[in-house]
Amino acid sequence: MKEAVLPKRPRPDLLQFDSDLAFNNCVFYDGDTTLVSKSLTNCRYRINGKLEINDFKYSDVPLTLRHLMINRSAYIYRSKLHIISIEDCQGRFGLKDNVINGAIHFLNLKNSSFDIILDTFKQVKTEIHVVNTVLKDISYLRYNSYIDMYADFYRDSLYDVLQIENGRDHTNAHKGTASLQHYFNLTFSNCYINADVRFTDNADTATVIFKNCHFGPNASLDIRADTVSFIDCQQLPATLNMQLKANNKKCWIGLNNTNIIDVNFVYASHHRLLFDSTADIDIYASTYENLLAKFRSENKKESYRRLDIEYKNYKASRGDVWNRISNWLNREWWNYGYSKGRVIGWTFALLGIFFVLNIRLWQPMQNMYPISQDHSFIDRKEKPFLYHIQQYIRILLYTVYIFFSIKIDLQKLKITTLPILLYFFLQFLVGLWCLFFIVNALLKIG
Repeated sequence: MKEAVLPKRPRPDLLQFDSDLAFNNCVFYDGDTTLVSKSLTNCRYRINGKLEINDFKYSDVPLTLRHLMINRSAYIYRSKLHIISIEDCQGRFGLKDNVINGAIHFLNLKNSSFDIILDTFKQVKTEIHVVNTVLKDISYLRYNSYIDMYADFYRDSLYDVLQIENGRDHTNAHKGTASLQHYFNLTFSNCYINADVRFTDNADTATVIFKNCHFGPNASLDIRADTVSFIDCQQLPATLNMQLKANNKKCWIGLNNTNIIDVNFVYASHHRLLFDSTADIDIYASTYENLLAKFRSENKKESYRRLDIEYKNYKASRGDVWNRISNWLNREWWNYGYSKGRVIGWTFALLGIFFVLNIRLWQPMQNMYPISQDHSFIDRKEKPFLYHIQQYIRILLYTVYIFFSIKIDLQKLKITTLPILLYFFLQFLVGLWCLFFIVNALLKIG
């Protein structure tokens, strides 16, 4: 007689559901985690359908999902929770229309993704922590920037798309909250990023930090923030497509022990370099000069111009009073040579100033440096208006003659008073200075 073959018993720690599983309208009181312990935490689930948890009412205890393998998705809706912790799971997880008074944790997830909608948050501050997780497929976080947000990714691997955006309308961004300031801090630490990271923010202050991260060949960054810092990221790959936009007026870029020489990057008008408080002048100089060399070799003239102007202002700020005055003159006169058309405007302005002064000093100037003119004056008594117009024209021509002279005929010069003599040579030298820069601008030299 053959021995009967008994069917294998299922593993006692594995529960499998071949259809959807839902918990609806459950209320748990403080300290009562019986259902959580027996049904959601200590067992291993394989759910071939979807899991829904709706309208849970917690006050102080966390909701923990552990060891879940979700074939479709697991969603938590309309629940009032203190902490949500999803650990050692696989699948797609979603949070929507919840009130969460603590933090959200994703720990040790494999090949997972998430949808988090936080528009109904009522607390002032919340945190999201993603640790040792592999995110594949599109992960999406939409939040309400009227709250303070902190999101931390640590030792994670990101693939495909990570999209984080603000649900607040720009046009009404500060309506009713003029006295409040809201921030978003997003940090990636020790992560491998091979995803399209999109961060769109309009909180009052938005900061994104990449610390000791490595970027794969499919990585791209499309970020709008006040500050974007790369710390100990070594050399970023040439395949990285990086677009950094200003959240408010400027986007400050920190490059601490990070090289972006190979990155296809444009230094826009809203960009500014940000340095650590411990950085010395050598770090400043090497960072600026390496980037300037990069933009010069890539023939990115606008990026080079913006960075060069910023570098000149920085060097002047570290110098003495004369350096600051010289820098101010160089900037205002012709924008360090990048706006040579300004020289023409300044020349006519200075010529106008000397013309007005020469009207008042006409007789002393004529006595010191006379210039022969046609003396057929209009009769002053018969035509006084035309007489004065003719006189102003003569003074203007006299001013132009001195201002744009290449040399002075010293034989004509008659020294009368020292102040008039100094004023005369000041007019001549300023005009000579303007001529030099006009020629420089026309020939595009220097």
